[in-house]
Amino acid sequence: MLAGDIELNPGPPENDISIFFSNINSIRADDGVRFEYFKNEIIDNNIMIAGLCEVGNISANLNEYAIDGYNIQHYSSENRGLILYVHDLVNCTLRPDLTAGSIECIWADFRINYKVATIGFYYRSPSQVPGDRKQFMSSFRNAVSKSLVRNNQLNSSVIVLGDFNARNTNWCKTDPVTDTAGRELKLIIDDLLLLQMVNEPTRIARNSQSCIDLLISDSPGLITSLSILPPIGNSDHCSILAKWECGHYIVDKSKKTKTFWQFNKCDREKLNNDNKNTNWDENGRLAAILNVKVWSTKK
Repeated sequence: MLAGDIELNPGPPENDISIFFSNINSIRADDGVRFEYFKNEIIDNNIMIAGLCEVGNISANLNEYAIDGYNIQHYSSENRGLILYVHDLVNCTLRPDLTAGSIECIWADFRINYKVATIGFYYRSPSQVPGDRKQFMSSFRNAVSKSLVRNNQLNSSVIVLGDFNARNTNWCKTDPVTDTAGRELKLIIDDLLLLQMVNEPTRIARNSQSCIDLLISDSPGLITSLSILPPIGNSDHCSILAKWECGHYIVDKSKKTKTFWQFNKCDREKLNNDNKNTNWDENGRLAAILNVKVWSTKK
């Protein structure tokens, strides 16, 4: 530390990483105000991972929706549009093996220090015919099952967020409706030993309130907080903000430097010669270097 090349211990780092999901119902709406609202939301809350559904078709001008400090890891205009923003400090690897050609989801691995979160973002259209709904549920079951097999470790988690348009009174006591999609989805959740954690309405219409935007995980104990935020702009869906305990937090290494002495590359012969030819007692040089009093042993 006296040499100036060792940093002081900064203290306990942040242990949680923020994950955000919302049905934005067109990112271009309100003459761009809705996007600005979203951008401020993720910056103000230090959100590291953000997924949006019903984004709309912005393929022609995707660059207009870039955010400083974030990468657009995935965008698809299909199924009303899905987009994934990931902070520059987060290691993200897309998992196309889990999407299996599905247009309803994005899957990715997020590696933070010694932990891995496999996270999926979903949108299921409420207008699906029975055959499409069954195919969606089957695809969802297969994707989650596959992620659970690969991540069967103590340092990994599976987290799914999305607008499933599925209602079940077991999730939200103020929602009086359990529909077919809700029954089928709950069966999958129970079979795979998962937990659906949202327990309040996320879509508030003029005559109804329903819990259809969900967070599902195999590691509920690592979800340290879960908040339902107000809608983005005039969207009719509330947003989900969750914090996942990932151990020690990411350090922005680009902002700090540290000197490492490569002693294995030193010139040992020159070092020994310099040591032999130096009069260490001259003018108290040893005392000056060590900042201690040197006692002579000469008689």
